[in-house]
Amino acid sequence: MNEAIHKSLRYLLNKRRSRPLAIAHRGASAWANENTLGALLVANSLGADMWEIDVHLTRDKVCVVCHDSNLLRLTGKDICLAEADWNTIRKIHLLGGGTIPSFADVVTLALEMDAGLYVEIKGEGAGFAAWQEMKRQKFSYAILGSFEKEYVQELRDTDCEFPLSILIPKGHNPFALALATGANIIHPCWENTSSSPQELITPELLIRAQEAGLEMVLWHEERPAVLEEILQLPVLGICSNQPELLVPFPVSTNGNHSE
Repeated sequence: MNEAIHKSLRYLLNKRRSRPLAIAHRGASAWANENTLGALLVANSLGADMWEIDVHLTRDKVCVVCHDSNLLRLTGKDICLAEADWNTIRKIHLLGGGTIPSFADVVTLALEMDAGLYVEIKGEGAGFAAWQEMKRQKFSYAILGSFEKEYVQELRDTDCEFPLSILIPKGHNPFALALATGANIIHPCWENTSSSPQELITPELLIRAQEAGLEMVLWHEERPAVLEEILQLPVLGICSNQPELLVPFPVSTNGNHSE
């Protein structure tokens, strides 16, 4: 692991304090329209340490924050992000409110809010563009990751100084994928495997990850029974559509939980 990545991970671990990082999945997407600036601001107000966002490139190579490659679900309009210019995309209103933000605007907001970014690369070239934008704004509190091996490998091969994450579908070997991609973080996306996916995060899995020098981030979770168990695990972070479920209640000066 190069020194820059080691420094970034150390920073993340220090931010974690005594609990896993609270990572707001697409912002506080249970309470505001996903991946919008509004959802990110709500996440910040609910105590999230990081914002998980998805990135694509438009036709004119602007990095934008959106989960889907096509806007049909979000807008009712059959528009492919990779085939439309940013000037068109920025004017489209989403069905649930808000608009698609540029990644540059999200980085600026994260700097203002002192929030971290967990950047999931969804489109070709978007990871490199996101990395360059964070360098331009001197932003350092971030992780870049993807389900797609080649997107992670591209960043590894160009000496990206941010920690890299590989997202793991059920049935895939996390250690083989980490080795193939050079990822520093494994991210099991196993929330839909059963009503008790926490049982898959075995002591043996955690020990092997530690021995391999890998950190772990867990899927987005909102079920109280599952959260009760995974919040006790020695993982780097946990995602949730409701980030308030991942943070302790605020404590008043007299030692009682505040209202």
